[in-house]
Amino acid sequence: MRPVTWERSAGGVLIALGALVLAVIECFLVVLRAGTTPVPVSIVLAVLVNLSAPWVMVRVTGIRPAGFVPGLLWLVVALVFSSSGPGGDVVVPGDWQGISFLLAGAAAAAIGVVIAVPTHRRRRPPAPGGTAGGSPRVPPPRR
Repeated sequence: MRPVTWERSAGGVLIALGALVLAVIECFLVVLRAGTTPVPVSIVLAVLVNLSAPWVMVRVTGIRPAGFVPGLLWLVVALVFSSSGPGGDVVVPGDWQGISFLLAGAAAAAIGVVIAVPTHRRRRPPAPGGTAGGSPRVPPPRR
Protein backbone atom coordinates (compact mmCIF):
# COMPACT_ATOMS: atom_id res chain seq x y z
CA MET A 1 0.00 0.00 0.00
CA ARG A 2 1.33 3.38 -0.96
CA PRO A 3 1.52 6.23 1.53
CA VAL A 4 -1.31 8.73 1.50
CA THR A 5 -0.19 12.14 0.28
CA TRP A 6 -2.06 15.39 -0.05
CA GLU A 7 -2.41 14.77 -3.79
CA ARG A 8 -4.15 11.45 -3.15
CA SER A 9 -6.38 13.02 -0.49
CA ALA A 10 -7.30 15.89 -2.80
CA GLY A 11 -8.07 13.39 -5.56
CA GLY A 12 -10.35 11.47 -3.21
CA VAL A 13 -12.19 14.65 -2.22
CA LEU A 14 -12.64 15.60 -5.88
CA ILE A 15 -13.98 12.15 -6.74
CA ALA A 16 -16.40 12.32 -3.80
CA LEU A 17 -17.62 15.76 -4.90
CA GLY A 18 -17.99 14.53 -8.46
CA ALA A 19 -20.03 11.55 -7.27
CA LEU A 20 -22.19 13.87 -5.20
CA VAL A 21 -22.85 16.25 -8.11
CA LEU A 22 -23.56 13.38 -10.49
CA ALA A 23 -26.02 11.87 -8.00
CA VAL A 24 -27.94 15.15 -7.85
CA ILE A 25 -28.00 15.42 -11.67
CA GLU A 26 -29.14 11.78 -11.97
CA CYS A 27 -31.99 12.41 -9.53
CA PHE A 28 -33.30 15.29 -11.64
CA LEU A 29 -33.00 13.19 -14.83
CA VAL A 30 -35.31 10.46 -13.50
CA VAL A 31 -38.38 12.27 -14.83
CA LEU A 32 -36.84 13.06 -18.25
CA ARG A 33 -39.26 12.53 -21.12
CA ALA A 34 -39.14 12.85 -24.89
CA GLY A 35 -42.71 13.90 -25.59
CA THR A 36 -44.76 11.38 -23.65
CA THR A 37 -42.12 8.66 -23.70
CA PRO A 38 -39.96 8.33 -20.59
CA VAL A 39 -36.21 8.27 -21.26
CA PRO A 40 -34.32 6.20 -18.65
CA VAL A 41 -31.05 8.12 -18.91
CA SER A 42 -30.75 8.39 -15.14
CA ILE A 43 -30.77 4.61 -14.70
CA VAL A 44 -27.95 4.16 -17.21
CA LEU A 45 -25.93 6.98 -15.63
CA ALA A 46 -26.48 5.63 -12.13
CA VAL A 47 -25.26 2.17 -13.14
CA LEU A 48 -22.20 3.45 -15.00
CA VAL A 49 -21.16 5.94 -12.32
CA ASN A 50 -21.78 3.60 -9.40
CA LEU A 51 -19.88 0.76 -11.02
CA SER A 52 -16.83 2.87 -11.83
CA ALA A 53 -16.60 5.44 -9.01
CA PRO A 54 -15.52 3.01 -6.25
CA TRP A 55 -12.77 1.59 -8.46
CA VAL A 56 -11.50 5.07 -9.34
CA MET A 57 -11.62 6.14 -5.68
CA VAL A 58 -9.54 3.15 -4.54
CA ARG A 59 -7.01 3.62 -7.34
CA VAL A 60 -6.59 7.35 -6.70
CA THR A 61 -6.44 7.30 -2.90
CA GLY A 62 -4.77 3.93 -2.41
CA ILE A 63 -7.14 3.25 0.51
CA ARG A 64 -9.46 0.26 0.07
CA PRO A 65 -12.25 1.41 2.45
CA ALA A 66 -12.49 4.68 0.47
CA GLY A 67 -14.30 2.70 -2.23
CA PHE A 68 -17.44 2.81 -0.09
CA VAL A 69 -17.64 6.63 -0.15
CA PRO A 70 -19.12 7.23 -3.67
CA GLY A 71 -21.81 4.59 -3.20
CA LEU A 72 -22.79 5.89 0.22
CA LEU A 73 -22.95 9.47 -1.05
CA TRP A 74 -25.10 8.38 -3.99
CA LEU A 75 -27.44 6.46 -1.69
CA VAL A 76 -27.86 9.40 0.71
CA VAL A 77 -28.59 11.83 -2.13
CA ALA A 78 -31.03 9.43 -3.83
CA LEU A 79 -32.92 8.78 -0.60
CA VAL A 80 -33.11 12.48 0.28
CA PHE A 81 -34.44 13.35 -3.18
CA SER A 82 -36.95 10.50 -3.07
CA SER A 83 -38.54 11.75 0.15
CA SER A 84 -41.14 14.49 0.07
CA GLY A 85 -40.28 18.06 0.93
CA PRO A 86 -42.29 20.56 2.98
CA GLY A 87 -44.75 21.14 0.14
CA GLY A 88 -45.07 17.45 -0.70
CA ASP A 89 -42.86 17.70 -3.79
CA VAL A 90 -40.68 14.74 -4.71
CA VAL A 91 -37.76 14.82 -7.16
CA VAL A 92 -37.48 11.03 -7.55
CA PRO A 93 -41.06 9.78 -7.94
CA GLY A 94 -42.35 6.46 -6.64
CA ASP A 95 -43.26 5.11 -10.07
CA TRP A 96 -41.40 2.44 -12.05
CA GLN A 97 -38.72 4.90 -13.15
CA GLY A 98 -37.87 6.06 -9.63
CA ILE A 99 -37.89 2.57 -8.16
CA SER A 100 -35.78 1.22 -11.05
CA PHE A 101 -33.35 4.11 -10.56
CA LEU A 102 -32.98 3.40 -6.84
CA LEU A 103 -32.64 -0.37 -7.23
CA ALA A 104 -30.26 -0.28 -10.20
CA GLY A 105 -28.11 2.43 -8.64
CA ALA A 106 -27.86 0.69 -5.27
CA ALA A 107 -27.08 -2.67 -6.89
CA ALA A 108 -24.45 -1.09 -9.12
CA ALA A 109 -22.87 0.63 -6.11
CA ALA A 110 -22.71 -2.66 -4.23
CA ILE A 111 -21.19 -4.47 -7.21
CA GLY A 112 -18.74 -1.61 -7.77
CA VAL A 113 -17.56 -1.85 -4.16
CA VAL A 114 -17.15 -5.62 -4.43
CA ILE A 115 -15.06 -5.17 -7.56
CA ALA A 116 -13.00 -2.27 -6.21
CA VAL A 117 -12.39 -3.48 -2.67
CA PRO A 118 -10.94 -7.00 -2.76
CA THR A 119 -11.29 -8.89 0.48
CA HIS A 120 -8.44 -11.31 -0.11
CA ARG A 121 -4.83 -10.49 0.44
CA ARG A 122 -2.24 -11.24 -2.17
CA ARG A 123 0.20 -13.93 -1.25
CA ARG A 124 3.73 -12.82 -0.81
CA PRO A 125 6.28 -14.33 -3.15
CA PRO A 126 8.27 -17.11 -1.54
CA ALA A 127 11.47 -16.21 0.21
CA PRO A 128 14.67 -17.40 -1.42
CA GLY A 129 15.17 -21.00 -0.48
CA GLY A 130 11.65 -21.26 0.97
CA THR A 131 8.55 -23.01 -0.24
CA ALA A 132 5.59 -21.42 -1.99
CA GLY A 133 3.24 -22.20 0.89
CA GLY A 134 5.28 -20.28 3.38
CA SER A 135 5.88 -23.28 5.66
CA PRO A 136 9.46 -24.03 6.72
CA ARG A 137 11.39 -26.65 4.87
CA VAL A 138 11.48 -30.02 6.52
CA PRO A 139 14.86 -31.72 6.18
CA PRO A 140 14.81 -35.20 4.71
CA PRO A 141 14.95 -38.05 7.23
CA ARG A 142 18.43 -39.30 8.22
CA ARG A 143 19.47 -42.81 7.46
